[in-house]
Amino acid sequence: MQRVTSMTEGNPAKLILSFAFLLILTNVGQQLYMIVDASVVGRGIGVKALAARPLLVLLQTPEDIIGGATVYLLTMISGTLIVMAYNMAAAVLRTFGDGRSPLHAMLIAAFLNAGLDLLFVMVFRWGIFGAAIASVSAQLVSFLYCLTQIKKIAYVQIPKNTWIPDRKMLKELLAFGLPIAFQYIVIAISGIVLQSTINTQGSSFIAGCTATNKLYGLLESTAISLGLAFSTFFSQNYGAGKKARMKKGVQTGVKIVVAAAA
Repeated sequence: MQRVTSMTEGNPAKLILSFAFLLILTNVGQQLYMIVDASVVGRGIGVKALAARPLLVLLQTPEDIIGGATVYLLTMISGTLIVMAYNMAAAVLRTFGDGRSPLHAMLIAAFLNAGLDLLFVMVFRWGIFGAAIASVSAQLVSFLYCLTQIKKIAYVQIPKNTWIPDRKMLKELLAFGLPIAFQYIVIAISGIVLQSTINTQGSSFIAGCTATNKLYGLLESTAISLGLAFSTFFSQNYGAGKKARMKKGVQTGVKIVVAAAA
């Protein structure tokens, strides 16, 4: 089954909005399953466990949650490669205009994460470690699902002779990726500064902020999804050399963003 959607032909607004809609469902679903995760942790372990996220001594983490924070941090770090692999696989699918597969992967991960949360936290009583390992396991399954869908795309079949690193390609990828990475580092640092202030208010205040951030994520979903849809539209048309269509896409994008913001 062909899983490529071309954005180089057709109405730009229709293409962008239809693709963004699938991404919005995916992002909203991810936020909802994170809320479910927080709910299970809060009810199964307690509000102090909900406050235990990767916030350690440098961030003035209260002593009553630092143990749980350490456990959660180490578990999530161990699954970093899995999260990276999922994000990469989902990005490849989105690049080809496939918004359905990441949505399906999210739904699988959501139900699996909720089920494993209940099993590990409420039944096995593994506490914060159980909540973290449930999230990592769900991400692994979603990555494997995305990988099976990528294999169905003829354009990205990977024969063994292509596994040899291409230095020129690596250089181009780094030149494009490092500025984006720096952008996220700056955002993360600003978040750390803010979190260090929040941590001085005690574990109950931290738990409240954690729960609020879960809900705020729902508000961000539309903006993030539109951004991804625009990126797919522009990248495909840039690759096709359709500069006039890219300009039209910018004009369309501005109108959509203004309407969404309003």
